[in-house]
Amino acid sequence: DEDFFWAVGNSTPSADPTYLTTGPGAYDRLFHTHGESPSAWYFTMGQINFAGNMAVSESTTSRKKYYWETYNLIGDPSVTPILGKPDSFKIALPDTLPNGIKSLSLNAEPFAYVAVSHFDKLWDASFVSPSGSVVLDMPGLSNDSCLVVITGQNKYPLIKTIYFSDINREFINLTGTSINDSPGNNNGRADFGESFYLKLTLGNLGLTDAGNLYAKISSTSNWVTINNDSVFIGTLAARSEIVIPAGLRMTLAGNAPDMAVITLKLILKDQKVEKHYTIDIAVHAPDLRIINCIIDDSVTGNGDFIADPGETFNLIFKVQNQGSSDISGQFALASSNPDIVILQPNIKSGDLKFGVVTDIPVMVKLSETILTGSSVSVSSTLNCSPFILNKDFSFRVGKVRESFEAASFNIFPWFNISPISWTITGTNAYDGIESARSGAISHNGTTILMIRTFYIAADSLKFFYKVSSETGYDNFSFKLNNKEVFIKSGEIPWTRKVVAVPAGLNKMEWIYKKDQSVSSGSDCAWIDMIDFTG
Repeated sequence: DEDFFWAVGNSTPSADPTYLTTGPGAYDRLFHTHGESPSAWYFTMGQINFAGNMAVSESTTSRKKYYWETYNLIGDPSVTPILGKPDSFKIALPDTLPNGIKSLSLNAEPFAYVAVSHFDKLWDASFVSPSGSVVLDMPGLSNDSCLVVITGQNKYPLIKTIYFSDINREFINLTGTSINDSPGNNNGRADFGESFYLKLTLGNLGLTDAGNLYAKISSTSNWVTINNDSVFIGTLAARSEIVIPAGLRMTLAGNAPDMAVITLKLILKDQKVEKHYTIDIAVHAPDLRIINCIIDDSVTGNGDFIADPGETFNLIFKVQNQGSSDISGQFALASSNPDIVILQPNIKSGDLKFGVVTDIPVMVKLSETILTGSSVSVSSTLNCSPFILNKDFSFRVGKVRESFEAASFNIFPWFNISPISWTITGTNAYDGIESARSGAISHNGTTILMIRTFYIAADSLKFFYKVSSETGYDNFSFKLNNKEVFIKSGEIPWTRKVVAVPAGLNKMEWIYKKDQSVSSGSDCAWIDMIDFTG
């Protein structure tokens, strides 16, 4: 089974596996014939072996460590195998570059790898962008040479020595580009909805002046409007450099997605020469998520982080900005349930900074007559135009659900007294941010989280669990009144469990136990969203 996983990806082994029913294996990443993004292409010998071993690691086999130890590559991991007849690169490299050049811009085949070196010293190396552009930095040597090497999957390597010498004519070179967004927020980045200038640094590295020089840009992208597409520079003297801070102006669309790439075509033309460049600009925009809603009654209630009848408390909505640009707007909350009054139905969201989870508190009040165990639903809307999100949440009234969002075992009467006890973690939750994780025990260890609850009538217990352990040996189990209800091991994603509970006092135990040797996976179990009543 492991060789099957290695080759075609994690799935149930079969005689005719398909791409849609298997995970990514070594063959998927090597051939990438199903529209995989370039970041998923693994075509060097080191990458191919790594891809196969990663596929084995995604399975539930107990032989993961064996594959990493045994399926090794002896030799150069950068070697690229050829599949069929290779093609040649369609690019013409110059024989000579001017003395002192510090930046080389090329248009090459997307995703090729371009490197420039001087004897045994690498100057720079980079992948060609999807638009076909690459810029390499150089130290500005004179009367010397460099070696340019271009490689790619199923390509003949292109290797060429380029010499540096004086150029007895004009030699216009694009030295650098940057964003001048002084008309916007002036942070040096192209943000959504912003107007900015493309700042150019141009050099004439030849020995002759360049006359009547101008620059012109164009783009086919729907995310940008070019407001001013050309700028006249005039004469650029020999062996000189000029900075054009403004002139080429454009505006990004307000709904441009984060990390979208705007491709610009730049033409530099004087009386004798016309040069073409490709420039990629990354869009910075917010990427918002309403990830959770928790109860906080620490200021206006009894401080137990539980919604009680008649209580006034805050619903804390956690909003994450996974993008790369800040934004702000309005946050609205509504409910059709007559037992809840939303005291702040529309408030400002505050600044939603990129890379940060922001708390938006909304004060509400529950009816005195609402029954314990009732479920209350609310609808939230985050309006940061043009980015609008809607998400519904529900919470239970009374002490009936443990979500661990208070980051404490003090909300319910937990017994967590194992020598290595359970912990609350914010790195792996089924719902929200927090969950409970078994203690980090060693071999022959046991860690138990226990609670006793009284039920007036027979009911049900519901919870979610996740396991990552050595299959068949290190186990997660649940016991009700000292009787084992189930036992699990291996790699198990978040799974819902419903357990019938009799009337009376009940003892509930979540247990993680290890045998005498071997650790696999994360070597633990997690639980979350425990409903103590149906």
